[in-house]
Amino acid sequence: STLKEPGSNGLVRRDSTSLDLLACQHGERAISLLRENGTRSAVATHFNHSRLNSPNDLIMSPDGHLYFTDPPYGLITKSNGAVGQELPHSGVYMIRKEYLQIAMESGEATDQVWLMDGTMSSPNGLAFSPDFSKLYVSHSDKSAPFLKVFDVADNGLIKNGRVFFDAKELYEKECAMENDSACANVGLPDGMKVDINGNVFATGPGGVLVISPAGKLIGRFRLNRQVSNLAFGADGRLYITSKDLIVRVWIKTKPNRFVN
Repeated sequence: STLKEPGSNGLVRRDSTSLDLLACQHGERAISLLRENGTRSAVATHFNHSRLNSPNDLIMSPDGHLYFTDPPYGLITKSNGAVGQELPHSGVYMIRKEYLQIAMESGEATDQVWLMDGTMSSPNGLAFSPDFSKLYVSHSDKSAPFLKVFDVADNGLIKNGRVFFDAKELYEKECAMENDSACANVGLPDGMKVDINGNVFATGPGGVLVISPAGKLIGRFRLNRQVSNLAFGADGRLYITSKDLIVRVWIKTKPNRFVN
């Protein structure tokens, strides 16, 4: 492939009773259902008759609604060009439970893809607060690295988007420490998880940031390389992906919930 990132990214289980996975597929420019029996079908491929950019991350609400981000990363070539973008924006989208279920059961992609936010150039990771009243979205733009938070209405729509944590100053500080104009090992906001106390564990400049529900930086796991994602394990550890490595560290907190 001539693309830099043609593979899959975010994953979430279809439900607690199966091993079927909903996956973000950069190269396919789709949200796909990967079934336990080895078959696959598209769940979402278009918005308003235009192909999605390259879905990056996704998350399911307790009500069964699916939210996903759609930045252009998967359209970037190895020569740093961009190919095939049909949408004029990058987006945060929602598929309501009823349309998601129809798409998964029929094997046909739904056209009921709703744009929740189209103002961010590089929307990336997603996470809910413990009570699911807030949705966090990371923004992986070097010129404006931040975490955004939205209120989640009773009908699942998101509103009142605002900056939750601005990582610009921290990014510039880490770049200066690296003494590297490209900031190759610094990292940007990407994957996120939230613990039972509402603290946000977010990848970012210098490693993993721990941010309080009030948006204050209260801790950091420092790594000497970019960090892309993380997950709480049932064994009391935090698992972190960093380029070609998966590392883990003991933590005292717990995730806001497990899906068994």
